[in-house]
This record gives sequence, C-alpha cells and structure tokens, in this order.
Amino acid sequence: MSDELTDDALTRDFRILQRAKGHRYSSDDLATAFVAYHARPSATRVLDLGCGIGSVLLFLAWKLPGASLVCGEAQAISF
Repeated sequence: MSDELTDDALTRDFRILQRAKGHRYSSDDLATAFVAYHARPSATRVLDLGCGIGSVLLFLAWKLPGASLVCGEAQAISF
C-alpha cells in the first residue's frame, strides 16, 4: 500500500491527512455524523467504536464543540 498522504478538507475548520490509496472518508461518514447529531444535538459525550480514520468523530467535534469525544479502532492500517 502507498504511504502517500493527501491533505483534505472535511469542513471549513477541519482538515485530515489520509492515505491516497487506502481507507478515506466518504459521504457515508458525513451522513452518519448528520444522523448522529440530529438524534442527539445536545450530546455532551460521544463514543465511536470502529472509527476508522475518525472522520465521523471529527464531524461531530465540529458540531458539538463542548462534547467529550472518544473513539477506538482495532485495525492499525485505519488510523
């Protein structure tokens, strides 16, 4: 797998470095974060298990700036 990284915008305020050829954020991540935020717009704690590169959590961090966020990923290649 290539170690080449790209620098991509997730939102106006957040950017992510991700492998050019590997797991990358997608519109699925955005849709998941959208549903999670609208299900609990006043959440103060967020847990994302199997977070991959963490893009869902980063979207939620942007929408919930006062929340405590925790994530975990078992696959070394994903983080």
